[in-house]
Amino acid sequence: DVILYGAGDVGRDYYIQITESGYCNIVLWADRNYKKLSMEGLPVESCDKIATADYQFIIIATVEKDIYASIVRNLTNMGADIEKIIWCGEN
Repeated sequence: DVILYGAGDVGRDYYIQITESGYCNIVLWADRNYKKLSMEGLPVESCDKIATADYQFIIIATVEKDIYASIVRNLTNMGADIEKIIWCGEN
């Protein structure tokens, strides 16, 4: 069970890959702009729901290192375990 954080181009690609492959279960797809994105028909929800979600990992869907760092700060401030945060932005 994972949380997918981010619904930009990278997040949308991850969402499609994960749902089509069945590799894992997305329990929450979160983004700061969830209202706008949900109006576009995407099943994106508020980042506030992360605090009460049951998950094994949080996948951060961005390639930008600065954005990643900001998201990690926000997540850890919300009580997320840094050991459960995954980012594939750097090789």
